[in-house]
Amino acid sequence: MRFLAGLVVAAALATLSVSPAAAAGSPDSKALAEAISAIYVPLGLARGVVASCDRIDAPGAAAHAAALRAWREANDADGLERLVERVMAQNDAVAKARSKLDAALQSQADALVQKMPLACGALPTVFGGTTFALAAKAGPARGVLEAFLGPAPRPKTLYSAGQLSALAAEAWRQAPQDRDETDQTDWVSTVLGRIGLIAVSGRVVDDDELQQWTVDQQSLWKVSCEFADDAEESLFGREIGRDVVVSGRIDRVYNFNLIKLDDCRLLDESGGISKANIPEETGLTPKPKSLYSIAQLSVIAKELFRRTPGAKDDDKAEAVTAAMRTLGPIVLAGRSDGDDRLQQWLPEQRSIWSASCEFADDAEEKRFEQAKDKDVTVVARISKVYAFEVFKLADCRLLDDPSRVARSDLPEAGGLEYRPPDAAEVNAGPDKGLPADQIEAVLFREQFQVGMNPTGGTFTDRNDESFLLLKDGTAYRYEFDYPPTDLDVDQVRRRAPQDWSRWERPGDKYAMSAAAGEKADLPSFTVLKPFPPDARLDRSYYYLNVFQGGVTRRIDLVFRPDGTFERHQGGSFFMQSMAGTGPDGGSVGVAGGGFAAVTNESGFSAMGALKSRDSAGRYRLDGYTLELRADDGTVTRLSVGVPGDDLKAPDTLNIGGTSYWDTEEEK
Repeated sequence: MRFLAGLVVAAALATLSVSPAAAAGSPDSKALAEAISAIYVPLGLARGVVASCDRIDAPGAAAHAAALRAWREANDADGLERLVERVMAQNDAVAKARSKLDAALQSQADALVQKMPLACGALPTVFGGTTFALAAKAGPARGVLEAFLGPAPRPKTLYSAGQLSALAAEAWRQAPQDRDETDQTDWVSTVLGRIGLIAVSGRVVDDDELQQWTVDQQSLWKVSCEFADDAEESLFGREIGRDVVVSGRIDRVYNFNLIKLDDCRLLDESGGISKANIPEETGLTPKPKSLYSIAQLSVIAKELFRRTPGAKDDDKAEAVTAAMRTLGPIVLAGRSDGDDRLQQWLPEQRSIWSASCEFADDAEEKRFEQAKDKDVTVVARISKVYAFEVFKLADCRLLDDPSRVARSDLPEAGGLEYRPPDAAEVNAGPDKGLPADQIEAVLFREQFQVGMNPTGGTFTDRNDESFLLLKDGTAYRYEFDYPPTDLDVDQVRRRAPQDWSRWERPGDKYAMSAAAGEKADLPSFTVLKPFPPDARLDRSYYYLNVFQGGVTRRIDLVFRPDGTFERHQGGSFFMQSMAGTGPDGGSVGVAGGGFAAVTNESGFSAMGALKSRDSAGRYRLDGYTLELRADDGTVTRLSVGVPGDDLKAPDTLNIGGTSYWDTEEEK
């Protein structure tokens, strides 16, 4: 630790020695360097320890981040870090020194974690030690750094962005109406500029903008910053998604709801600054009055499209949008897809329409991504209604507690549809689904296409398709890997009618009839034969596929006549790029741990093995069922069938809806 502190002191001295002459009474270079070290080293080392722990214990990353966050809050790390950044920004030479310092701190953190790997599971205790007691040691250092920077101008009044919005709106209302827009802007800017130096509170929504956010409202105007220097701009950019207070002077007030501040600086604390005593409600968006489901909005939209004059729905979209915008800010509940879509998701149904979000800022978009496949609630406003059944939402942000917003009692009927079930939802359990005597046949077809990866090499596009034919004349497009005797047929009929059709067999081939009555022969489909009860095999089979991106997956299955099996799953990856070291760059390679990579003048290539999984145990074949009972107690049930007549030693098996081939044939 002392060695690292010495590095920081030496680097800081080198940097500060070429700085402009300090003002009279400011600290000497050595004292300043030591003050920087006292803060910079614990900050960098704490970050380094967490980064190192994340590498060796990826599942614990959330806990590591929480420990670091708690330590930073307890030690005022944000304020101290900003103080150090402002001092170090006084000289451009520090950028070169910082990369070496950060590398040294990370190296020290790696060594600490390697020596005590159990520390990653006890970071709160580690950060509670004397090495990381930043708050207890930072007092003298803080004083030295503040003395170097000198006193910053201190505003007397703190305004919320909502209060400034209210002032700006009123100023524009009073602006002389006999002047053009430029003169009006000058007039409003002059009036509000007379306030002088002020502090403004709000949430950072962009790298130079803040906006007030309450639980379910936001300021009508945004505040844009022209920063005092590059350091202030950089510090502000790190705060996206967080509430801050800045100081500055009002420079321009534009009627497109933007207030521009000049000489912006982040304030580490706003204690002692009087809060403005003016109302802010007129500067905030209206409170949302109702929480809607997407199905409820779907019913409204469908009815508006029906009533609006016009020949095509696309021609009605603008009028429907205008009508639905009158709802104002809304609260909307649905399930996140992890990208930007929201859809109502019920046990068996989903909304016919979906909503697409334009997020209020990057932080809200990140929160939405992290909520993938979870039910969330957003505050937003409708910006566009599309005839292809999508609501476009603007200023989307997640609402953590929607209980204070009244739920709409509008009907949902007509806005919902059955959603196709996933495999687990319609798995009735072992042999508790479709009775075997109701199965007429299982048909299978596979198609292969070979493509080229963008990074080099080929991949195989396998298109497997199966149909389950029942003796009642119906057929179901079967996409699950478990046996059809485990399928809850009644639920599938109800929830996925689009996947059902009818079959007939006028000759030796099956033909399908869709709902519209059109018939299609299926000559390219193969009939899969079921196994007799307790059949035995004495053969090895393998599955192989090369996916787009260079990943190869292989599964080997060995069946023995004594009823035992062995299964091995593994694979590899290969990727390459034309970006190399250049004609004179030589060759650089690394290998180890099942991974190898090389870079030379021709480009970059890497290859390695995927983690393998092995199992062994006993198997059972019965009809279209393959049951694997592993020695560790795991039971796997898969569909199985033979695309031929040889049930004792088939050269191909269809397992889980895809082909496995005889391993001997591979040789």
